Amino acid sequence: MMITEQESNTNCSSLTERVDKALDFYGALFTCLESTVSKTEVERIILERTLLGEEIKNIVACEGVERKVRHEKLETWIPRLELAGFGRVPISYEGITQAKKQLHRYGNGYKLHQEKNCLFACWNGKPLFSVSSWKLR
Repeated sequence: MMITEQESNTNCSSLTERVDKALDFYGALFTCLESTVSKTEVERIILERTLLGEEIKNIVACEGVERKVRHEKLETWIPRLELAGFGRVPISYEGITQAKKQLHRYGNGYKLHQEKNCLFACWNGKPLFSVSSWKLR
């Protein structure tokens, strides 16, 4: 099974912490969008309004059970998955090569970082998304 997760931790109880973490992650995400996709592209407008805007609003404006968006970094998921009986599987060389080609198409700011059998899609050195591969032991 492949898991892709945002490399942000917005599952904080403190509003100040959530706002700070959301600014850090979404600021980098919007910066990379700005560099690769025109502001007038319909797909970008839809992405920003219907997905990212709603996520940010939920993270900042909702509390308790109303808050549905609770991103956590891969480092938080690893022990949970291992406890559930999953083990990490290395991502294939072909998969890594394909991912690098895809990111390279979008520009120089994107890099792929590999660590502990996981991949991190980074923008100017900041991890935005993680990709990991797992199997039931």
